[in-house]
Amino acid sequence: GAARRGRAGVRLVAVLGALCVGWVRMVLVAGDDRMPMVISCGGGLVGMMPLSYFFGFRTSLGAVGLWYGLVGGLGAVALLLLWRMQRRFGRELLRISVDT
Repeated sequence: GAARRGRAGVRLVAVLGALCVGWVRMVLVAGDDRMPMVISCGGGLVGMMPLSYFFGFRTSLGAVGLWYGLVGGLGAVALLLLWRMQRRFGRELLRISVDT
C-alpha cells in the first residue's frame, strides 16, 4: 500500500542523494567548484521546491506528493551533475607530476 510506496520513495531519494554527492565530489576533484554548487542549489530552488509544492498542495497526493517533488528535483540535479561530469572528464586530463 501507501507505506510500501513511501519506503520505496525514501530509498530512491537516498540513492539519488548519494549519486549527487559522489558526482559533486568527482567534479570538485577535477577543479570545478562553482558549477556543481550552482547546479545543486539551483536544482533545489528551481526543481525541488516548485515540484514539491505542485505535487504536495495542488494535487490530491498530499505528503506523498512532497516526496515526489523531492525525487524529481534530485533526479534533475543528478542528471545535470552527470552531464557536467561528462563534459569535464570528456576532455583529455593532464597528469601533474611533482618531483620530491
